[in-house]
Amino acid sequence: MNYSMISESAALPIEVSDWYASFTARGGVSHDTANRIYPHAPPAELIRGIEETLVYNSVLAEADQQAALMSMIGQAVVFMLGDSGHVLTGHSSLFSMMHNTPQHRIWCARYEDNQAQYGADFNIVFGYAQTNETLAQASEMIKQYFIGL
Repeated sequence: MNYSMISESAALPIEVSDWYASFTARGGVSHDTANRIYPHAPPAELIRGIEETLVYNSVLAEADQQAALMSMIGQAVVFMLGDSGHVLTGHSSLFSMMHNTPQHRIWCARYEDNQAQYGADFNIVFGYAQTNETLAQASEMIKQYFIGL
């Protein structure tokens, strides 16, 4: 099953916007207030020319699963920081893989008062123990990290 992601601020073609609007019961979720993920994707003919496909490099994954995951996250980040008016599509398992990473949790700054998890994720992502960095600061730090790649 394919999922899709769109920017909350980018202008989509009216036909694509209308297609998404027709799914009010499955309106998607926004974890970062800038992008929305849907549990479905528009038909290929509707997004021809504006579709970006999320890629997980399985050949790279055979040698280094973490590098393959980070490459895919990097692709998603470029999309998420842009406002192209495109639609990112990919198998639901790929979106789930990204969702379950410390990078995602820090990006979205969602810890519901779980300071221990935040500290552990911060150490994994940035390579040092979290000191005075707030969730908002860490979220900006992860975005800057990916911009610099």
